[in-house]
Amino acid sequence: METIRILGVGDPAVYTYQEKKDTLIRPIEKELGIHIDIDIYSFADYYGKLMDAFKEEEYDIVMVAGHLWLPFFVEEGYLSPVQQEEKNNSLEDVLLAIQREMYYQGRQYLYPSFCDGHILVYRKNRVQKEFKESISILEIIDYLERQEANNQFALKAHPSELFLDTLPYFRALNIQPINELGMVTEDEEKIGRLVDLYQKAMKYSEPKVRTFGNDEICEKLQSDKVDMAVTWGGQLGAVMNGSCINPHQMGFAALKESWNVTWSFGLNAKSQHKEIAIEVMKKITQKEIDKQVGRKCGNPTRKSNFIEDQENYPWYPIVEKMIEEAKPLPSTKDLPQAISTLTSVLENRLHSEGV
Repeated sequence: METIRILGVGDPAVYTYQEKKDTLIRPIEKELGIHIDIDIYSFADYYGKLMDAFKEEEYDIVMVAGHLWLPFFVEEGYLSPVQQEEKNNSLEDVLLAIQREMYYQGRQYLYPSFCDGHILVYRKNRVQKEFKESISILEIIDYLERQEANNQFALKAHPSELFLDTLPYFRALNIQPINELGMVTEDEEKIGRLVDLYQKAMKYSEPKVRTFGNDEICEKLQSDKVDMAVTWGGQLGAVMNGSCINPHQMGFAALKESWNVTWSFGLNAKSQHKEIAIEVMKKITQKEIDKQVGRKCGNPTRKSNFIEDQENYPWYPIVEKMIEEAKPLPSTKDLPQAISTLTSVLENRLHSEGV
C-alpha cells in the first residue's frame, strides 16, 4: 500500500486534518487504497523543514504560503504543476481571489486549505466606539490615543512574522516596502516612520510583545484581558472556541490595509507518487472537508461554505470581504528574500529602540 506523506504548518486548520482523521482522511485512504501521513511543524520551524523537503523524496505534498512563496518555488523547480488545463472545474466554488493565488504563469500549482488575513477582533462592551466592517490602522491608533494606556491592545513583535504584522502599518503610511521587482525600500526615513507608528500602538500593549505569537494573542482575546487585537482570519476559530469568555461580546472588522495569503497544498517535484498525490490534494480540499476546516480555523475557502455557515460564524462575511479585497504582495520570485531582509531590518530597529 502506497503512503502519501504531507508536510503541514502548525495552524488550527491543519491540526483539523489530524484531529478529525477518521472522518476527513480515512475515507480518502479507503477510496484511493493508500495510507496518508501528515507531519506538522510550527510556523517558526516550518520554512527550514520545507527547504529540506524539497531536497528529498520524503514528502509528496507540502503546504505553501500562496503568493508569498509560489513564484520562487516554481522558478527553483521545487513544485510540479497539479493541473495541465488552464481552468480547473473543481475550484469553481472557491473565492476568486483564492483561485487566482493557485496559479503561476497560467498553470495551477496549488489547492487551497485556509487563509490568513488581518482581522481586528474587539470587545463590543469595552470599546467606546462603533467600529465599521472595515477600519484603518490609523483609526485604531487614533482611538487608542484618546485613552490612557492600560494594556488594552495586543499585537505581535515576534521575528517569525514581524514583517507581515507590520505590513498594514506600512500601507497606512502609503509606504511600499517591497516593489514589483521584489526590491526592498532602503529609505531610512520611511522605515523610521513605520517604527514610530508601530511603537505608538505598542504603548497600549503589555511590554513583552517580542515573545507574542498567535497563541498569545488568542489567549488575550479569549480571556477578556484586552479590548482589541489584530489577528489572522485563520485564527478566528481558535479565538472563538469553547474557551472564549462571553463570545457574544466579540466584534470583527477587516483592516482597510489588510493583506491575505492562502495556505495551500503543493506537489513536491521530488515526489515519486505524483498522480495519486494530486488526487489526494483534490479530495482533501473538497467542499465538505473545506467546511469542517473552516469551522475549526475560522474561514473556509469556498463561497458556498461561507454562505451556508454564516449564521453560526458571524465573522464569516467580514472575512470573506477581506479575502476578496485584500491587496497581495508583488508576485515575484525574490519576495521571500525581500521579506527576510526587511524582517531583519525591522527587528534591529525595534530592538535597538527598546521594544
